[in-house]
Amino acid sequence: MLGLKYPLGRKQFLALGITATVVLMAGYIMLLNHEERAMSDYYEKLRQTSPDVYLSKIMQARGFRSYIDEYLDIHDYSQPQKTVPPFLLGRWALFDKYKNVSDDFLPDSCLNGVEIEDGRVKFFGKTTGDYPAKYTMQGNTVTLQLDGAPATDVDVVGYGSHLHHIEMHAPESGQVLYGYMCR
Repeated sequence: MLGLKYPLGRKQFLALGITATVVLMAGYIMLLNHEERAMSDYYEKLRQTSPDVYLSKIMQARGFRSYIDEYLDIHDYSQPQKTVPPFLLGRWALFDKYKNVSDDFLPDSCLNGVEIEDGRVKFFGKTTGDYPAKYTMQGNTVTLQLDGAPATDVDVVGYGSHLHHIEMHAPESGQVLYGYMCR
């Protein structure tokens, strides 16, 4: 070889290289563990001090399903509440069939649908009615407990970090209506 001389023998040089690699890998793993602990501490502190910001960051980082789980950990919906979960608040256009559309889909018409507010649900279009309401929630299903009408289950369907649509289960017929947010 071009006259290169090793101050150490080949075996010692190889052993030194392997040792250095193992030490660097161990240091990298320790750094990753430290970063993981720091992030966990950050999220826990944020959860205690600012739950809304925490939930927003969870939705962005881990997706809508994790957001729902964390939301239910923070807000108790095992008993009926007048306050609607914020992701359900608003006006929804209802359709008989699922629409394979993107998250930013905007219905052409919101004349047939439902409006969900704190303590109130209003149906308009094919079905009409204005009902005082309370809400319970388990997993991704919100139950609308309406005064003077049967309870209605609403499945919340999110893809990635976004709520895509809702699926309302008509209590009498069992028909599923697909709701897309009117903006």
